[in-house]
Formats: sequence, structure tokens, C-alpha cells
Amino acid sequence: MFKGQTFLIVRSCEDSEDSAELSQAKTLLQENGATIIEKEEHDNDKNYLEEEEEQQQEHDIVVNHIITKSIQFIEYGLAIKSMIPITLPNWVRDSISSGKPVNYKNYNPDPKFFFKDVFICVADNLPIGDKEAIYGGVKAFGGNYLDVLTKYTTHLIAVDITNEKSIIASSAIHTNDNDSHSHSQNNGIDIKIVLPHWIDHCITLGRKIDESAYLLPNPSILKQDKQLFLNKYSSIPEEELAHSQNYITDFFKGKSFYICQDYNVSERLINSVESLIDTHGGKVNLKFNEDLIDVYIGKFRSGDSYSKSCKSNRIVVGNLPWLYHVIVTNKWILPINSNLLHYPIPNESLLEFKNLKISITNYSGDSRAYLVKLITYLGGTFTKTLSKDNDYLISAKDEGKKHLTAKEKWLNNEGNPKIKIVNHLWLEDCFAQWKLIEFNQSKYQFFGNGQNSMESLIGRTKLDEIVLKQWNGLDNLDIDHEKDSQNVDDSMSEDEATQIEAATTKTTTTTDPEPRHRGRAAAVKAALKLHDNISDLNNFEKVKKSTKKLNAFADNWDGTPVKRSNPDADDNSDSQPSPLVKKLKTDTGSESQSEPEESSVENEEQLINHVVAIMTGCEKEISLSRSDIAKLTEAGIQVLSDFPISHTISINTLIAPKILRTEKFLRSLSMVDNVVHPQYLMDVLERLNDNEKEKDNSESINYSVLAKQVDLHQYSLAKYIPVKELNIELGYPIKHKGNGLETLLNSPNRGQVFNELNLNISANLNGGAEVISGILEDHGMTKCSIIKSSITMIQLKKCIIESTIKNDSICILIAHKSKDTKLINNFKKLNVNANANAIVVEWDWCVKSIFKGQLEPFQSYQL
Repeated sequence: MFKGQTFLIVRSCEDSEDSAELSQAKTLLQENGATIIEKEEHDNDKNYLEEEEEQQQEHDIVVNHIITKSIQFIEYGLAIKSMIPITLPNWVRDSISSGKPVNYKNYNPDPKFFFKDVFICVADNLPIGDKEAIYGGVKAFGGNYLDVLTKYTTHLIAVDITNEKSIIASSAIHTNDNDSHSHSQNNGIDIKIVLPHWIDHCITLGRKIDESAYLLPNPSILKQDKQLFLNKYSSIPEEELAHSQNYITDFFKGKSFYICQDYNVSERLINSVESLIDTHGGKVNLKFNEDLIDVYIGKFRSGDSYSKSCKSNRIVVGNLPWLYHVIVTNKWILPINSNLLHYPIPNESLLEFKNLKISITNYSGDSRAYLVKLITYLGGTFTKTLSKDNDYLISAKDEGKKHLTAKEKWLNNEGNPKIKIVNHLWLEDCFAQWKLIEFNQSKYQFFGNGQNSMESLIGRTKLDEIVLKQWNGLDNLDIDHEKDSQNVDDSMSEDEATQIEAATTKTTTTTDPEPRHRGRAAAVKAALKLHDNISDLNNFEKVKKSTKKLNAFADNWDGTPVKRSNPDADDNSDSQPSPLVKKLKTDTGSESQSEPEESSVENEEQLINHVVAIMTGCEKEISLSRSDIAKLTEAGIQVLSDFPISHTISINTLIAPKILRTEKFLRSLSMVDNVVHPQYLMDVLERLNDNEKEKDNSESINYSVLAKQVDLHQYSLAKYIPVKELNIELGYPIKHKGNGLETLLNSPNRGQVFNELNLNISANLNGGAEVISGILEDHGMTKCSIIKSSITMIQLKKCIIESTIKNDSICILIAHKSKDTKLINNFKKLNVNANANAIVVEWDWCVKSIFKGQLEPFQSYQL
């Protein structure tokens, strides 16, 4: 298991039990192929991580992992910086018992990593800035996160139980509690649904505190303090505060901080960071004053306060990850001398990196996540799997399937690799110098000495101070204003990673935004309330119609997708709406049978949604705030975050920067009349803001007036992307004439491409069979059977379903080319009956059929 890895074992001088455990770990490591180095914790004669890269490349030994029960050793600081795992000795035993290396974060010996047993997920109705900050804070203090619920989730962070993730988590927990069989299957699901204040308070107090007071749906902490967390420690339970006095330090004594508003987080989270700084002796200035502040905390390299802070020789410029880092390590280090991502990031991508596809191999854990972020911030596209379309492969050692394939198989006419293979130093230097660097320099072509990889050298590159100075004026930067719009989280690419970082929302703000005003005109408040009520009503309708689906989800918590029930079938659930939902249904008129009162007719124009849109892949172009949504709703443009279950809401517009293959994009094509560029919303909001200024905020603009000023039809994708390029993305030949997207939107076959077809779907399809079947149902599929790859021939024969195409009986399986080799072979061998043909096609057949508005011939897509 540990062949090719070098472990440093650090022994405590005083603990005999420690010595016995480490000796056992040493024996197990050696039996499993590891190289061992041993030292005492106070032995400072040699730092095994301190040698320069050139020296390490010449030596035979590079430390990959540290096993210890101590944190008092000279290599500790550099190990944290270089993301080298530090674990307790029982990690070795548990890894061998599991048959694979287990998550090392759960075995960290440092008590400051108090979230080491926590695996969180954040509800989607929290602000995006809060979600990113919560994930960053949990990770900084030793925890794990994934933005989807899994069987590993320990805590769901939410503010209510009406959001989709809370509903699913509650269903899984209750099913597990009431079903002993599912309990044994799911190993005791115990997801705690807690307020985000629990995370805040844990970080403020420096330890994991009891969750009881924060548990939804009835957190007792709200009864203690209805003005939750507005007054520093006011809402922290007294017993918890009393046990945490040792954590209060003067580490930031005498330092004044300013937190830039480009983080776009809630007041609650800002107060949380203020409390954290206050706990360690510092203070926070609410307004920027370059003469009064010592530390500037911001997300992006933009804005007047950022520029002034950079020009000051006294002010330290960093970000929230850096703040967490110095608290965890209890060591003051300047952000520019720390991790590349401990300094505000560029708010635009690098032009030279646009359209570059970059994959990673032989890096794992924090190292892998760190490289993914660098790729994303530079403007490239991270691909989890390697294909011939990739431009670069970042590799830590000269082995592995990806590395050897790129090096030896995919060659050009001259016999050289088509894909450029580099180590992580190339990517770090590109980010530090903010330019695309030639890949063939010798230091980027070193992949270890055959025994050790380059992974242990990650994180040592520093930012280039000369480059940083350019951001003060923003005049000389080569910035990509045509940002890449790939939506990583919503895509269905092949998945080999265990964790994908949440996509960072970009902003084009170049000056510090003004604080958001809490009050607006009455009409805007009414529109915002209407938008929120509709969203909550949709959530209720979704729960009401999905009881069976949620129960099935709980029964299959191991990640196996379940067969979708007919969405049109009646559900005999006895679920009743809560008083809140009843009120929402009354407010939105869904239960009212009477005609609107005459007095409300004058408001009809402002409440009718002429444009009902859904967005996908637009994160880098535009991020809508709550205020933006209110303005749009008031003007007759409703932007939904997800598909409504209620049939009273019909989507007519899809907003995307290009042709995508996301779930939202593909589903929307079955119903929308327009596909427009996100620039439409940008221009609408600009016009609405101008109107507020012109009318002194006393009059609103209705849709009929707005449509004359900002015509929706002038923002079709063909206005931003050449028709030829659109056609190629849709699967048409290069010489195709006409606009393929326009043909699709006007097709009488829209939403009926798979009409009356029964399809067999592999559970291994990217994105999940549940998502895939939902897309196909929206385009007319009658019935589907989801098939696991481990199914036997006998079971397969019972599960498959047939279809009829042009009077021919046929069995169609949609499968994954590499993951379903055995299933494909079995399916082809299976003689359904004398007249039925077995056809296996890849998912691309479905996508191209949707794009063309008709079934594509099988030949080009068969597996």
C-alpha cells in the first residue's frame, strides 16, 4: 500500500505509550513497502523538509507523510505549508484495515484542528459568500466538506428546514431511525442540521462545541437571543464561553483590521469574523482609513481600499484563508510569504489561459484541491479525466495511467506528446507571475527520482511582488474580459476526484461597494416577498410530490441512484402544508378560487412575469444579489434558481453564456422559447438602476417600457457566438447552413424527442442516473430502468425494458464507455427475444438528439 512513500516518524521523549503505538505503526508501514525515517521531537539538528528543491531532486528521500502524536517538532510549520499529511499512528492501522488510505484529516494530532471529525454541507439558500466562507473556515480548522449530501456528511448547515438539502437529510435520518434494516445498511446516518452560528461559535471559541442548542427545526439558542450574534458573544451559551477562556489570546494585540465588502457575505458572518479577531486581541474598523488600519482583509485585487493598502508600507494585505491560517498555526507570517492563495485573488482570469484544459494526476487531498483552485483562478478549465483534448497534464511523478498515456501513447507526428506534461511548479509560477510560462523548462519537467514524487514540494512558491504592484493601477494588466463560463458544479464530466471546490463567484467591481441598504421602496419589498413566497411554495410542492422519492433516496444512501417514479402519477401522501406554507399559498394565490379584487388590478402589470428564466453556467459573468432579484421581479422578469414543481410557473427563457451540457441547460431546451446571453440581465439591471436615479426612486419601470429599451430578442446566443460555432457545438457538420439553435427552439418536436421510448440507463453515467432520467423524461421518455454495473445476467434479463422504433422492437442501453465494460458485454450477449435488437449507446447520443430535436442515428454513438 505504501510503496514509494517516505514516512517521517516523530517520537515523543516522555510518552511510553506513544512509543509503543509508533513502533507498531513503523512495523506496519515497513510491511507495506514504506521507507521510514525516525527522529525525536526535540531533535533540531536536521529539518527533513527544509532542503532546497534542487538538493531534494538529487537525494533519494523526500518525506511524503509524518506520523506522530506531537506537534512540537521542527518540521511542523513547513509540513503545514507544504500540505504534507500529519497523522496519529492509528491512521496506519485503519488504512490497512480499510484496504486503502483513509482520510488523514480525521487523524490530525493538533488540537487546533478541532473540526477534524466534521464533514459538512451547506444549504443552497445561504448567500454564496457565506457558503464559501463557511467551507473555507471548516477546512482551515481541519474539517471536510462537499457541496452535496453524502453518507459521510455529519453536519448540514442551514437556516431553515424548508430547503431541499434539509428535506433530504431529514428524510434520510427519519428513515434510518425507523428502519432497522436501513440502519444496518447506512451504518447509522446521523446528520445534524444546525444553524451556521454553530460554525461561527466553534471558530470563535477555538473548539468544537455541543450542537444541541443549534439544532433545527427548533434551536434553543434562538430563544435565548432573538438578536442572534449581533452583539459579539451575546448568543454563545454561557457554559461554552466559560470553558473557553484559555483560547482568548492577545495574538492580534494592537492590530486594527478592515474587512472589505467584496466578500459579499451576510452581517452575521461579518460579526463572526469580528468576534474571532476580538478573541485574539485585535479590533475591526467598519470604515476604511489607511491611517488607522494595520491589516486589510479582502477577496479580490481590486478597489480603492485595496490599492491604498498596497501602496502603504505599513498595511498587511491578506484574505480570510490567511487569517484562519495564522490563527491555526499561531505564527505570524506575511501573506505574500505564505500560500499563494493567502493573498487576494485576481478578479478576472488570464487571457492566455482561456480555453486551456488542464488535468491533474498523482496529487491528492489538499494538494489536489489547491491546484484545482489555481487552475480556476487563472481561467483554465480543470478536467477530472484526461482526454486528447487536454492541453496540459500536471503530474507529480513519472507513473500512473494518465501520465503514461500522455507520455507514451498520445504522440504527434514527430513522436512527441501532444499533451504538455508538467509538475505543479509550472502552475504555481504561472499564478505568481500572472502569465503563461513556457512549459519545457527543466524544473517543470522533473517528476521525482523514481522513488519519491513532487507532491511534497507543493505550496512553497511565493507571489511575485513586482507583479503585485501592477494591480495598484490596473492599467498594465493583460486581463481576460471574455471570461470562461464553464459551470464546474453543474456539469456532467467524468468524475475521478473525491472533492470539487465550489466555483468562486467573480465580480467586476473596481471600487469598494457601498453597504447594502436594508430598506427600499414598498413596491420592491412586495416584489421581493412575492419572489420568496413562490420559492418557498415550490419547495413545499416538491416535498409533497416527492415523498416516495425521498424515502427511496434514504434507502439507497450508499450513492446508488434509484429509479424515478412517474412525475405525473398521483402521490397519496398524507403530507399537509405547515401554517407557513398555507399562508404562502394564500399569499401567492394558489388556493384562491375567486377573481382578484378590483383594487389590485392596477398592480397587475408589475406582478406579471413576462420573462420567467433559469440561469446556468453564468457564475463568472453575473451574480445576482437579493436586491437584484427584487428589481427584476418588480419589472416582470423572474429568475429562478431551480426548476419549479408547480405547473402554474412556466419557464420561457434560458440564460447561458454558450451551449452547455448541464442539467439545467438540457432540461430547459424542452420548454423555453429563448436562449439568451447573461448580458441581457446585466443591461436590464443597469437600466433599472438608471431609472431609479432618474425618477429619484419614486417610480418603477414596467416591463412594456423596459422591453422597448432592452429587447430580449437582441441577446440571443447567436448575437454573441458565431452561428457556425453554435452549430458545431450542437453537433451539426461544419458546412451546415442556418442557425441550429433557432431550428431547435422552433421545432414542433421540442420536448418530445424521446416520445414513447423506454430506455435502460446505467447507474454509472456522469451526473447520476437520477439526473439523466429527469432530463430524458422532460424530453418525452415514457419509462426507464436504471441498471447497476454489478448486476448479474439473470437480474439483467428481468430489469431491461424494450421500445418500438418504426415497428421494430429494440432494447436501448445508455452506458458509460469506460465504467460499464462488463455491463455492455452482458447486455449485448443477452438475447431478449427473437425480434429485439440490443443497442448500446453513449450519453452523447441523447445530448445530440436533444440538440437536433430528433433521434440521431445510432451508428456514430454505439459502444
